[in-house]
Amino acid sequence: MSRSWIKVALVSLSLSAVIPAFAFAEDRAEQRSEQTKNKGDGNHEKKFPMNGDTFTQKVNERLSKMQERLTKRLDKRNVPAERRQEATSKFNAGAERVRAAAKAAAADGTVTADEAKAVHKPSKEIRGHKAKGKKGGENGTKENQGRGKAAPKAR
Repeated sequence: MSRSWIKVALVSLSLSAVIPAFAFAEDRAEQRSEQTKNKGDGNHEKKFPMNGDTFTQKVNERLSKMQERLTKRLDKRNVPAERRQEATSKFNAGAERVRAAAKAAAADGTVTADEAKAVHKPSKEIRGHKAKGKKGGENGTKENQGRGKAAPKAR
C-alpha cells in the first residue's frame, strides 16, 4: 500500500511541473515570433524611402562597428604593427568610398531602396569576402574540395 501512495505522489509532482511548462511554452513562442518580426524580415520596402540624414547616420554607425570589430580581431591575433596599419588603412579607404556613396544617395534628402543597394556594393568590398570552397575562389581549387577522407599519399 505504501508503494502505491509513493507512485501517486510522484505522478502528482511530475504533473505539477509539466502543466506550467506547457503554459509558459505559449508565451515563449509568442516572444520568439516577436523577436523574428523585429530581427529583419527582408522586407526593405517598408523602410524605404528613408530620410537622408538617418541613412547616413546608420551607415556611419555600421562603419564604426566594423572598425571596432577589426581592431578587436587584430588585437586578439596579435598582428604586427606593420600589418595592422596596412589593414586599417585599407579599411579606412573602403569606408570613405562607402561614405561617399551614402552621401550621394542622400543628396536629394530621401534614400530609396535602389539608392541604398548602390551603397551596399562598396561595403561588400571592404568586408573582403572571398569565395572559400567555391570555384574560382582562393581556396576553391579542386585539391581543396575533397569529399570525405583524403586519398592516401603515393610513396
